[in-house]
Amino acid sequence: MKLLLVSPSRKFGKKVLKAIKIPQLSLHILASLTPDDVDITVVDEEIREIDFSLDFDLVGISCMTATANRSYQLSDMFRQRGSKKSGIPRRFGPMIKS
Repeated sequence: MKLLLVSPSRKFGKKVLKAIKIPQLSLHILASLTPDDVDITVVDEEIREIDFSLDFDLVGISCMTATANRSYQLSDMFRQRGSKKSGIPRRFGPMIKS
């Protein structure tokens, strides 16, 4: 199984937020807990671009409010591409309000 884990860029769209970027560790923790027989690719879009020429069986996208629009766009792009079998389902959550 090929798994892609993505941390979307906050620089997408019209506005560029002026803030300190704190790297998200959740995707790396998830990757470390994933069985060894899974081929994992972790992409932080602040550092490098996603290689859309590669095929993945499952895509995980980590989302924060600042990256929500890019997350939705990536989700739509991967759903349009589908997978070798039956397409990639889309799930968001949980959303926590303070």
